[in-house]
Amino acid sequence: MTADRSSAGRRGMLALKILAMAAAIWVVSRQITWHDQLTLTSGEIVSGQIEQDGLAEEAPVVVIETVGGEEKSYQAGEVAKNGKKVGVVTAFANLSPGYYLVGMGLILGMYLIGVYRWSLLLGA
Repeated sequence: MTADRSSAGRRGMLALKILAMAAAIWVVSRQITWHDQLTLTSGEIVSGQIEQDGLAEEAPVVVIETVGGEEKSYQAGEVAKNGKKVGVVTAFANLSPGYYLVGMGLILGMYLIGVYRWSLLLGA
């Protein structure tokens, strides 16, 4: 009888951990901007993929292809100051493979150094 309670308690704890992990993943995924976003001075937010970003040019025009496939263009005066957010899709599309490999190599080196430090600590 005690073993049954212990087993049920472990299963309940496992279910609670899985539920907490799913909730954490849901919260984080809701915070991520997957597509590019333009915030207009009117307060409207347009999501999609920025095709042309002319905010730094003399005749600034921003062209965005919305999630629905419609192409819209806006003058610089229509886009709010700091109203442009680059989404995850665009960030990964513009990722430099060289810098990515260097970053992953540095992270791998960090973990290897940590493993070595732990082996020294546990050997003492």
